[in-house]
Amino acid sequence: MTLAAPDNSEAMDSGQSGFTLVEVLVTLALIAMLSTIMVGAIGQLAQLSAASSKNDAQVEMDALVSYLEQTISGAQARPLMEHFSDRHIFLEGSNSGIKFVSIARLGTDLRGLRDISISVEGDTDRKTLLQETHPRRFSGSEDLAGSSVTLAGNLMAVTFEYRQKTGTGSWTDRWVAAGQLPAAIRVSISAIRLGVRVEVSRVIFLSATG
Repeated sequence: MTLAAPDNSEAMDSGQSGFTLVEVLVTLALIAMLSTIMVGAIGQLAQLSAASSKNDAQVEMDALVSYLEQTISGAQARPLMEHFSDRHIFLEGSNSGIKFVSIARLGTDLRGLRDISISVEGDTDRKTLLQETHPRRFSGSEDLAGSSVTLAGNLMAVTFEYRQKTGTGSWTDRWVAAGQLPAAIRVSISAIRLGVRVEVSRVIFLSATG
């Protein structure tokens, strides 16, 4: 008679090592700690990204208002062509636009007097700031033809205000004084860039006065 050897496979299987409860708890704790670290790192990256976006938007708006300051501060005490023969208006301004005479670049090395118009167009919260340059006398030459350029788009608000005397008097949203330039013009601009709201305001003093 042959006796069959006892089957010890179940006993061997039951004796094999596996994950203990302590090991599982340690693993879960490590995962939780790593998750906390990752969430913190992502939050810091989001803050850095938002700060970078705000800085870029601020640089853009500062550059725009600096260009406006450079252009408007050079307004000349000369009548606009459309008012040359009647009221001699040097500068015509409203809350949303301004017209004046200034020296503009005509080519690589040439400059000349031009009527310049800076105006706001567009919807309530998507405005565009435009600049138009017009010749002051009729000419068939192409280099004297009027031109238009977009200074900035997707703006929330652009406003112009005017003051007659430096340091005194109140600001007004309209200027049509004959034979006279305002002493200062205040430009305020607001825009949203990548979800960041940016606002700039600057007082521009005119170098020439009427």
